[in-house]
Amino acid sequence: MNMLRSFFALLLAGVLAGTLTACDQSEQNFDLQEGDQLEVLGPSGVVIPNYDSSATSTYTVRAFTVEQEYTWSVEGTSDGTTNNDGEEYVVNSPDELGESYTVTVTTTIDGEEFSGSLQTSVDNYPDLRDQADKYGKSIFASVAGNTGVITPLVTRGTAPDGYTVFIPSNEAFLNALDANDDGEISDAETPETGVLTQILQYHVASDSLTAGDLSSGSVPTVLNENEVLDVQVGNNVTVNGATVTQPDIALTEGVAHAIDQVLLPNAIASFDDQDLVRNRSENVDSVTVQGAYLPEGGFVVLHDSTELAGGDAVGSVRGVSAYLDAGFHSSIPVATDDTLSAAPGETVSLTAMPHTDDGDETYEFPAADGPYTRTGSDDPVVNNATVEVPE
Repeated sequence: MNMLRSFFALLLAGVLAGTLTACDQSEQNFDLQEGDQLEVLGPSGVVIPNYDSSATSTYTVRAFTVEQEYTWSVEGTSDGTTNNDGEEYVVNSPDELGESYTVTVTTTIDGEEFSGSLQTSVDNYPDLRDQADKYGKSIFASVAGNTGVITPLVTRGTAPDGYTVFIPSNEAFLNALDANDDGEISDAETPETGVLTQILQYHVASDSLTAGDLSSGSVPTVLNENEVLDVQVGNNVTVNGATVTQPDIALTEGVAHAIDQVLLPNAIASFDDQDLVRNRSENVDSVTVQGAYLPEGGFVVLHDSTELAGGDAVGSVRGVSAYLDAGFHSSIPVATDDTLSAAPGETVSLTAMPHTDDGDETYEFPAADGPYTRTGSDDPVVNNATVEVPE
């Protein structure tokens, strides 16, 4: 009866089943009647776990399972295979989304044939967060969910017309962010949300590339078309020097590859729309740059976006932060040098631009301290925001 209890547990868990017509005859000695059907248990829809193992779904027969011989068949799949293990259950492995198929089992007892069937389909791939959790990349799953990066990926569509996500291991995140080596990433060690979001976006290529599709060269990311990843294919596949440890993890959004390092662009600036803060007693205006990543230290410089777009990199400067050490920073105050080019109550567009430092911790642009540039071009790293001037 242990088997029966297991099957009831499956039913309570929501596994679909056919009509129960008899208990296990070896235990109950019930006689089969003409027209009775075997009960087949299995999922109504299959989620493909990853490319290399394709879809798998297990089906069991509920009645007359002990010491009986069964014939299993699967109809409706083009490339699927059927494996019968111990004549008690069958595993079906279709490999294409949208496939529908029927699993049928038959047995003959005392010269009479009895059968049962269940129709099912291949519904989808798991999403990014589920797969990251499944493959032991729980930190990536957590931060991707918290920053909202998953949402736009989920709406992209099914593979192969989606994204490629490089998922760092938990150890990689700890190596990158756990500054005090206590095995945890504290709130103080966690980059500001905008910075963290851009880091994750740098792990996502805007095309679905399986391991067989990858070739040596630059791959643009969704962070910016000029923020590229350096992919090298040889004995191993590497991305910016990080090794791919688990290729071809299928996603609703595309495909993922697990890697052993966190990927970081040359620099990051996180800058949100806000009100200008005006200290009238000291005649100082200031804004806040929400976050930044400066791998070698430097400054965050505010430019008037319109003047900067016109080519005036020097004259467009409206404020410079204090010197910032190498690493991650949040809530960076920047005093503006003069009144912004907007009347009270109006808005002005500002551009936050991380700049390097030549070692003296003093901003000296254009003589020195040039901007950090994108990984795949000479374009500076920038982030724009609208600032409203108070009445």
